[in-house]
Amino acid sequence: MQKRINSLQLLRAVAAVMVVLLHSQYRAFHYQGVLGLPVSFLNSTPEVRSFGASGVDIFFVISGVVMAYVTNRKSGVFSHIPVFLAKRFARIYPVYWFYLTICIVFLLLRPEWFFNWAFELRGAVYSYFLIPYTPEVKLAPLLHVGWTLWYEVYFYLLVAAGLLLRRNVFLVLLGAYFAACCLSADWLRAFGAFGSLASNPILFEFYAGFLLGVLYVSGKKIPTGVALLMLASGIALYVIWIAGVVKFPLGIAAIFLVGGVLFIEKNKGMRLPSWVMSLGDSSYTLYLSHMFVIGGVSKLLYLSGLAGQMSADFFIVVLVAASVIAAHVLYLTVEKPMNSFLKRKIGKKFSQAYLR
Repeated sequence: MQKRINSLQLLRAVAAVMVVLLHSQYRAFHYQGVLGLPVSFLNSTPEVRSFGASGVDIFFVISGVVMAYVTNRKSGVFSHIPVFLAKRFARIYPVYWFYLTICIVFLLLRPEWFFNWAFELRGAVYSYFLIPYTPEVKLAPLLHVGWTLWYEVYFYLLVAAGLLLRRNVFLVLLGAYFAACCLSADWLRAFGAFGSLASNPILFEFYAGFLLGVLYVSGKKIPTGVALLMLASGIALYVIWIAGVVKFPLGIAAIFLVGGVLFIEKNKGMRLPSWVMSLGDSSYTLYLSHMFVIGGVSKLLYLSGLAGQMSADFFIVVLVAASVIAAHVLYLTVEKPMNSFLKRKIGKKFSQAYLR
């Protein structure tokens, strides 16, 4: 079985850029008000300004696919559980801790730079361990993009428990569990942040991705025509949503998009330019670091007077490009060496499949 699925690299790149675009649009919208910049295409409507949030939906579906892929043929053996968790946590936590620490340093030294959240000791402890909590002040966790990692860690724990079961039994029980939690949402929310997390329908995006992954590794194929229809449907749903025709959960579009691309590659193969593969490699760093870059570059553009001389669209493009370039440099200098070190420490069986 191949160690890297090229289509997932492409989709990671797309998802990461969508999230960066979203936050760049928000920052440009702020400066449009401050500087009186004219309304631009990328900030023309609420739908255009917010569709990038669905990059998170794509990430969640991809995560489900990857979990099915890396746990294939590992069910029913308890010894696989600590190995699985060690490898997943080594992938998630160290790089996240790096950027969380930077965030906390700035929160302590320059709190005036942050208008959406503030430092609190309890929040710092919970943030480091990625434990869901309701903040005393403003946003949680302290590195706010880490909220998606709450869901990732939760899903990892469920998949780890599922390794004790046969896969078909786990699939039925996991779907029933998610459904029961959603139906009990009002009751679960009384338990605070964890109850809200456990009852969020967004978890079905992981489940859908897991189902796609199970189908992918099973050796069965979705016909290419069906895969192309899935891809076209996913794209069409995004266009319909952006056009404001009708509102629906964009996770549906993400599921069709991921499924279509995944099985087009399975049936026909997929070769991608090296820069796309590199962007996929650096997508996690891009996700964690881009708010620092967006904040710094936009402030420099404002103080230099350049922000007032460019269109909001160009302002957004500059922020996205700067975030992507910075993330690639940070991936090569921080994340990649860190992952290599952890692979050596955990052992030779720390396969690339677990790090992707």
